[in-house]
Amino acid sequence: MGILDQQGTPAQSAPPPAGGEAAPAAPPGPEQDPAAQGGNKPSAAEQEQYDKIVSAAAEMLYDKKSGDQVMEILKAGAQDPVKAVVDVYKMIASQIDSMLGGMPVPLILPTAFMILEMIGELASKAGLFEYGEAEHTEAVKQVVTEEAQKQGATPEQIQGFIDKMGGGAAPGAAPAPEQPMMGQEA
Repeated sequence: MGILDQQGTPAQSAPPPAGGEAAPAAPPGPEQDPAAQGGNKPSAAEQEQYDKIVSAAAEMLYDKKSGDQVMEILKAGAQDPVKAVVDVYKMIASQIDSMLGGMPVPLILPTAFMILEMIGELASKAGLFEYGEAEHTEAVKQVVTEEAQKQGATPEQIQGFIDKMGGGAAPGAAPAPEQPMMGQEA
């Protein structure tokens, strides 16, 4: 089954975390991020793999052993929330890469987007730091830039990808010229 259950409401994809906190609702899948899929709906296999990756990440966030490590990293990084969230993402992504034998390229953006959001939400709910849209956007840009570089993308390709996801400059890149959003006039 996809991210939405038969009634159209978000399906739960992770077990409740230790400590009695409610697990976050299942994230929107790649089918709800057409920019990440080039405007195409993902295949059933891609959706299944997305669900598996996000569920594994949620389990790692709320598992007693790895969850304690996550909280230590987040607490230590409270002065720089973006770095703390990205550091936790890298730890989780590394474990998922090992489990899967590598992250499928088409799923890097949608899974990174959701996993980073889950990590930031966990830190915010724990009272460690505020993690809002600006921090989330910066964290996603950092992860996308690093992943794209690993895949051999040029700085121009990375910037184009970031522009598609919502604009702004890639970390370390020159700012992109202002462009109107779709449906707006220049």
